[in-house]
Amino acid sequence: MATWAEIVRRLAPVHRLGEPLTWREAMQEAPGRLLHLPLGPCHLVEAGPESGEPLLLLHGFLYHSVMWAGVQPSLAARGARAVAVDLLGWGYSGRNESMRYDYALYARQVLQVMDALGWERATLVGHSMGGGAAIRFAVEHPERVARLILVDPASLPVPLARVGRVLAWPGVGEAALALGAEALLEVNLKRFGFLDPSRVTPGYVAAVAAPLRIEGSSWTLLNILRELDFGSQQAQVEALGALEIPTLILWGARDRAIPLRVGLGFRDLLPRARFVVIDGSGHIPHEERPEAFLEEVAAFLGWTAARGR
Repeated sequence: MATWAEIVRRLAPVHRLGEPLTWREAMQEAPGRLLHLPLGPCHLVEAGPESGEPLLLLHGFLYHSVMWAGVQPSLAARGARAVAVDLLGWGYSGRNESMRYDYALYARQVLQVMDALGWERATLVGHSMGGGAAIRFAVEHPERVARLILVDPASLPVPLARVGRVLAWPGVGEAALALGAEALLEVNLKRFGFLDPSRVTPGYVAAVAAPLRIEGSSWTLLNILRELDFGSQQAQVEALGALEIPTLILWGARDRAIPLRVGLGFRDLLPRARFVVIDGSGHIPHEERPEAFLEEVAAFLGWTAARGR
């Protein structure tokens, strides 16, 4: 199977997604392996020793396991078994139009992944939508969660951006994706993902967008946008606060997708959690400020001495 670097080199000159692929055709370029779960095929990318500390990495909306490519090797180098999962409907995992894509589904997927890997407990690292999935799983299965790392999680109420509201209109989203899914992705990453838009290179966009060529991807993306209530977890966040799960919350100081004021709401609801604002970053601090992200994660996991704050 191809590595993410090879996929980036192959797709960097491409400005449109090209011809649709069947899921089986797409798997020929996938960088990881498949787990055949009861819910369906699940693609994951693994790094680090099999005996290492289990870390399960859950990506955000529009993304897949490539989101963690910049920090996964460093986590593995510290001895962790870092496994990046493609949530169902995303990346190279299966698509099924009969499914309801929501946090309940993704919590079930996490449980099945951990069972398939033979992990009794793990640290969950969830970004944005993946953070919501991690919270849902932790509340439902606290005995399976060693620690929780939430990166700009999409859980508390926040107005959907105008572009999201427009794409949610029946017919509009379908037309927009048909005209240029990759261009639309690029605009959203520059506007809402990164503080520094120059980081959104053609090669980066191509790597993120590659699985959108798989048949059924547009339907899944729009279904999730229209049906998944990203800000519906207030009660679950409050329930998490009553659990004895060590939690680290990382927030980009200039997140334009889920503003810092929402993060401060998390801090108030989870007063025992460690809350860290990462300067010089937007919605995806582990991509924009990987060194700061890794430093905080290492301290939280006990790999290095914690800094005073």
